[in-house]
Amino acid sequence: MNVHDEECSGHPTVITDELTENVNAKICENRMLTISQLSIEFHFVLRSGIYDILTEKLGYRKLCSRWVPKILTETRKEKCLAAAQTFLRCYKNEGDDLWKHIVTSDEMWISYLNVKTQQQSM
Repeated sequence: MNVHDEECSGHPTVITDELTENVNAKICENRMLTISQLSIEFHFVLRSGIYDILTEKLGYRKLCSRWVPKILTETRKEKCLAAAQTFLRCYKNEGDDLWKHIVTSDEMWISYLNVKTQQQSM
């Protein structure tokens, strides 16, 4: 008799790159899909698997009933921090005169979305 465990492969994963691309394509078609609706479309994947694909592999989060890409990645956070530190150094050197040289504008980091309020989405 052998008392050692035999190697086993466990449950094979159904989450593949192809599945991830298909889920992404569905989300791009309709950003208001829910995990329940996606689980009907991809019936061979558990709801938790679909949630993992959306949040971990694709980097989406739910915002006002829409799946949108997460805005602040680590790289983006580092760039914002570096810009803030640069402004602080300039302010330390120039004082209140710095504010005369700053031009502000509105910048959008994701493509335009007509975001509805939660009440409108119902």
